[in-house]
Amino acid sequence: MKSTLTTIRTALTTRRAIFSSVCFCTFSISILAADVADTIYISGDILTMAGKEPTYVEALAVKDGKILALGPAAGVLQTKGDTTKVVDLRGK
Repeated sequence: MKSTLTTIRTALTTRRAIFSSVCFCTFSISILAADVADTIYISGDILTMAGKEPTYVEALAVKDGKILALGPAAGVLQTKGDTTKVVDLRGK
């Protein structure tokens, strides 16, 4: 009985984490069309503390010292403009 409850809890936690990640990434991509980032960080261990569980993202865009967008690299790179500096973290 105990292992069944543990399995159910694990499944619910996993589903919640996936749902949160999808919602968060969708939200961050919708922001992208409005602004151009000053700096974009890609290809590193970018950890967010959004939600109940820590989440890693592929990329992070910054404008005026504030987070503009984060999520999948393809989406965040849409905030790149002519003057945007792109920093490849090289897996660090």
